[in-house]
Amino acid sequence: MLKKLILFLSVLVLTASCLYEKNTDPNPASGTTDTLKNLVTCDGSGNTTPANGDICFNTQILPFFQSNCGQSGCHDSKSRKDGYDLTSYASIIKKGISTSNPSSSKLYRVLFESGEDRMPPPPAAAISKAQADILLAWIKQGAKNTACSVNIDAQNPTYSGVIKPIIDTQCLGCHQTGNASGNITLDSYAKVKALIDNGKLLGSVTYTAGYSAMPPSQKLSDCEITAFQNWKNKGAPNN
Repeated sequence: MLKKLILFLSVLVLTASCLYEKNTDPNPASGTTDTLKNLVTCDGSGNTTPANGDICFNTQILPFFQSNCGQSGCHDSKSRKDGYDLTSYASIIKKGISTSNPSSSKLYRVLFESGEDRMPPPPAAAISKAQADILLAWIKQGAKNTACSVNIDAQNPTYSGVIKPIIDTQCLGCHQTGNASGNITLDSYAKVKALIDNGKLLGSVTYTAGYSAMPPSQKLSDCEITAFQNWKNKGAPNN
């Protein structure tokens, strides 16, 4: 009876953490945060982006850099290849960003270079124009440390509406064909399903001992993790 009560209270705490305010500022000590709505919700209600059209650093820019550039040996806080650390707001704006001439920003221009000068370098897939446009828009808006809500339906997640967007944003840069960190690829439903079924994907996103913590630089929100768990419990359908 006591074990059941403890389990019930644990679930209640996790649910509550997805319904009330939670600080998602990636660098609260920077003093440059423009916090719009740091609300993490699990029911898919509310707005995830500001009405004025600002690009959100914490949900659109930081995951982009961490997934595509911030890997070990490249532009993480330890390797700092070519002097670039692309794992936090403070380090990203130090180098390669020009708010006075956004299109000349090195971190933007390097996406269109050819050969080995392109970032991420081959054989990794090139960044899409849509992704590059978001980065440029963020720089034009002043490269602000804008934080927005994480807002998903964690109770009834679908693959196309919840799971795939999380993977595309947080994981695909390191785990796609041609650039498969740890020989793990997540660029198709079949591959994601296999890793959900064998427990490796959940073990990684929950930071369980014995698994590689993913994303390595910042754990997913409680809501996002709950979405993966509930999707698996429903049979991980391709919906």
